[in-house]
Amino acid sequence: MEEKDRKYHSNPSHSKTFGQYSPPIPADMIAQMAAMKLQEEASKEGSRSSNSHREETHET
Repeated sequence: MEEKDRKYHSNPSHSKTFGQYSPPIPADMIAQMAAMKLQEEASKEGSRSSNSHREETHET
């Protein structure tokens, strides 16, 4: 590494605020993410109930 590069080299992990940056998230994006999470949970619940129903039919 050249001398000029050593002088101005910056490692962000040595910063006092490393990992603390929290950009503002638009409200519409938060709403979209919440809707996606609800859809995921609903699909998981649906697949669980259909799987348990299949197991019951195999046992009989």
